[in-house]
Amino acid sequence: MKKLLMVSYDCGMSYHEEIRSDDINDFKEKIKMCNENMLRWVIEDENGNLNLEEISSIHKNIINFLK
Repeated sequence: MKKLLMVSYDCGMSYHEEIRSDDINDFKEKIKMCNENMLRWVIEDENGNLNLEEISSIHKNIINFLK
């Protein structure tokens, strides 16, 4: 099943598909750029299911703060 890298350029108001691939390694460079620019991103499958291990550092910090 393909995975989608979804990126938000407006502080999480909307997300846009950046990359669609079977190989998560295809996302590495874009994820690095997103993290450097403090953008929110998630990786989801084609059904829209998220893996909470594959989310931006901003999302991880929010989740840790809420724990």
